[in-house]
This record gives sequence, structure tokens and C-alpha cells, in this order.
Amino acid sequence: MKKNSIQERIRQSSLLRKEPSWLIDLRLQVLTKLLKADALHKEDLDLFKAKSNVLLKEIDPLPRFMQVGAQNVYEQLPRELIDQGVILTNFQEAVKKHELLVKEYWQAKSELFAWDLKLAELIAFMDSGAFLYVPKNVEITLPVEYFWIKPDKSGAPVYSTVLLLVEEGAKVDYVERIQSVEDSGDQPFSLHLLTEVIAKKGAKVNFWANETFNQQVKAHIWRVGKLYRDSQVNWQINVLSNGDTDLKLEVDLVGEGACTNVKIAGISSGKQKLKIQTQVRNHAKYSKGKIVQHGVVMDESKLSFEGIGEIQKGAKGAVSQQESQMLMLSDQALVQVNPILLIDEDEVSAGHAASIGRVDEEAMYYLMSRGIDKKEAIYLLICGFLDLGRQSFSSEWTEAVKRKLNV
Repeated sequence: MKKNSIQERIRQSSLLRKEPSWLIDLRLQVLTKLLKADALHKEDLDLFKAKSNVLLKEIDPLPRFMQVGAQNVYEQLPRELIDQGVILTNFQEAVKKHELLVKEYWQAKSELFAWDLKLAELIAFMDSGAFLYVPKNVEITLPVEYFWIKPDKSGAPVYSTVLLLVEEGAKVDYVERIQSVEDSGDQPFSLHLLTEVIAKKGAKVNFWANETFNQQVKAHIWRVGKLYRDSQVNWQINVLSNGDTDLKLEVDLVGEGACTNVKIAGISSGKQKLKIQTQVRNHAKYSKGKIVQHGVVMDESKLSFEGIGEIQKGAKGAVSQQESQMLMLSDQALVQVNPILLIDEDEVSAGHAASIGRVDEEAMYYLMSRGIDKKEAIYLLICGFLDLGRQSFSSEWTEAVKRKLNV
């Protein structure tokens, strides 16, 4: 397909969706950069087609949004939250009906293609996703759930975005499940997903993500946070899929006293490749960032952790800490741990620790002496090693670990 043809196709499709002019301009601006960099593949040029979404809207006790492939299929929100001004809807509708809430953060995306061409693809071809808005001082006591499910028949790549906008003093628990059904085909499938959390002054967000898709899914996942004064976002991300994954988490602490705690647990197996990069940037005084990453490496797989803590000039009293631990279960596996600290201010606290080890033989002997077989003993030790917050998923988490370990 000719370059001017794909540009016109995107423009016409965006007009049919009745997208605002600033979003169309942003798509075309990023696409121009991609074409100049020759960064598109044939499958990318055929993906931007009109999709028929079967969106069922219900008022239900559980706030929930479900997406199958690029189709938004289900959304529900309790009447109580609707009356308080909470919004949970698909991203295309949010761009049109709540443009002023979305525009500020998506106009800024034009800066991102300079350093990440894969993210630029998502900005240009974004075709689905969700939007959650929590008004000032509203506390949502039920977890808000977002499901992405691999379709039965694989097709064109999926480019989705989820925007969480949490206003001053608001509180919310958010759960993101990225998964495959048992029989979801054996054709390769490409997922690009960007989730952005904006926490205004004094807001608090507990963010959980569980990734359990099958080996046919190759995923590029970005999670981005921007935290204002005295806000807090706690991240618990479990990478338990069987497909290759490139995960980036970037958090900017732009307000004084902002705080983020990042916990990532991952298992790689077979010939899988997992690349996980976490970066926390302290822009403001007395901001606090902590990164904890635990990984288990099996078979001939590859797993890399990169943790970056950055304290910028002017962020006096800031805290940046990180810890990365790897557990190796195979001599054929490949691991990489790369902790980085970038400090440009005095009177701060910063540190990092990294380790690579094997299963504790004494602990194994103790468990097996109590009648537990070797496979079950390894499972129990790994659960303890990775237990950075699994109670949020209870049996769902343990079942995912069992499948990865073939217990």
C-alpha cells in the first residue's frame, strides 16, 4: 500500500469516527514520522479498518469494561457511581463526549514517538480502549476491572489505550486483566496496549495487572503514571503469560510529596523472552519512588529487568530505591539485571540492590522431608519468592503460577 494511501485511509476512518481534529492531526503527525523511519510492516498497513463493536451497557454492582481483540464488547457501572459523576466508557466515545478531559493528555503524546517507534505505532493506529474518570473526593470502594481478551481468530494487530483520570482527593482500585481464552487459536497475534494513570493532588490509586495470555500473543505494553502533590499510586504487575512481552512502566512524580510503589513479579519459560523496564522520575521535593522486581527464569527463556531511578535537579528530600531479584531454575536460561540511578540533586536518599540465585536447597530438603514432592516444593518456594501482593488476585494468581510451572 502506498504511503499517501495509508495516510488518507487513517484520515477518512478518523472522520467517520467523528474524532476531533486535534486527534486526527496527531495520528497523521506521528504516522509521517513512522513512514520516514520506514518503521511500518505490511500488517500495519492493512490494519486500520472499520470495526463493528457490539457494546452492551449495563448498570451492575461491579464497574467493569471488557474488550475482545479490538472490539469493545461490554461496559457496566453502578448507578451510585454514575450519580457521583464517575465515567467508565470506551475511548472513542470519551474523545467525543468528554474531549476536554482527554485532550490535555493525548495532545502531549506527539513527544513520545521520538524515543519509542512502537509506541508511535499505537498513537497512530489506536483503535480501541477505555476511559475511567473519578471526580474530586469520590471514593470507589469496588474494584474497577478492565479485561482484554485475545480473540478466537487472530487478525490484524490491536492498538488499545486506557486512560485513568483520578481527580483531587479521589480513591480507586483498578484491576487490569490481559488474557487468552483456552481455545484462542494458534496464529501469531500482536498486542499494543498503553495504560495511563493521572493522579491529581491527594489522589490514591491501587493498580493491579495480571497478564496470562498464551504464547501466540506478542505484547508491547506501556504503563505510564503522572502523580501530582501528595498523591500515591501503588502498582502490582504480574507477568505470567507465555508469549514474548516487552513491558515498560514509567512514573513521573511531578508534585511535592508524591509517592509511588512498584512491584513486578514475572516468570519466563520455554523459549519465551520477557523484557521489563521500570523508570521512576522524581521531579519534585520529598517525592518517593520504590521499585521491587522479582523474576523466575526457566528452560531456555530470557528475562531482563532494568530499573531506573532518576532524581532531577530541585527534588531535594526525594527518595529513590530499587530492588531486583532473579531466581534461576535452568542452566540454559539467560538473565539480565540492570539497576541504574541518575542523581542530579544533593540531600536525597537513593539506593539499589540486585541478586541472581537458585532455589534454596535447605528449604527444598525441609519441604520434601514433610512429604511434599519436588515439583510441589518448587511451586511453594516460588510462590513465596514472587508474593509481592498476590492476595489481590487470590486463587487466580496461584492458578496462573501453577500453569506456568506445569504443577
